[in-house]
Amino acid sequence: MADLAGLGIVRTRGWSVSDALSLVGLFGLTTTPGKYAILFDQRFAKSGIVQTQMDQSSAGMTVQALDEVTSRGTLTLLNGGGTATKVFYMAGPEQFVFIDISVSSGLNGPSSVFCVNAH
Repeated sequence: MADLAGLGIVRTRGWSVSDALSLVGLFGLTTTPGKYAILFDQRFAKSGIVQTQMDQSSAGMTVQALDEVTSRGTLTLLNGGGTATKVFYMAGPEQFVFIDISVSSGLNGPSSVFCVNAH
């Protein structure tokens, strides 16, 4: 997918310390054609305690669809035994936003908006 060919900086921030996920990392293609990965550090609330995880990775992201008229697409992400679905919108060359829209997977907590900008 030519629109997502470069390396991007991905980030999101919760509304408060005890709110949704805060994350910063890199998004880009892997060595497998059509597959993407994110390398990241994250902070999130769990059972009333803020958890921090460094040097995390999530591979196997795949673009399922992209509407060239609306710039809306979907990504899927394998996570353990489930699949999370992300909707994304192209904002410019190598620049997009995405949000978790998974409902039945049980993977999504509070949904943050993730911003990806060209690296």
